[in-house]
Amino acid sequence: MILKAHGVVFGKNIQIPSKVLWLIREARITIGDNFYLSSGNGVNPIASNLQADVYVEPGAALTIGNNVGMSSTRLWIHESARIGNNVKIGGCVLITDTDACSA
Repeated sequence: MILKAHGVVFGKNIQIPSKVLWLIREARITIGDNFYLSSGNGVNPIASNLQADVYVEPGAALTIGNNVGMSSTRLWIHESARIGNNVKIGGCVLITDTDACSA
């Protein structure tokens, strides 16, 4: 429901079986078919009990391809990022396009 409320375009078979923090105001997000995002060790013990977070800054764009799986992944997108098809992202990975130091 939160994805629809923020205008996220997404495909079929989206599975997010646990709590994820979504900060996506005024961003452009597209998620392909067969997307899976686990969060915390209740779903995946390798995730060290970290919650998945998705922060896409206003005006930024995130594109996630088909058949993508993530485990407690944290995304911070300042301008844009693209995750291709058939990508698996291991536990507790941080993906960002900013060093957080630039103005």
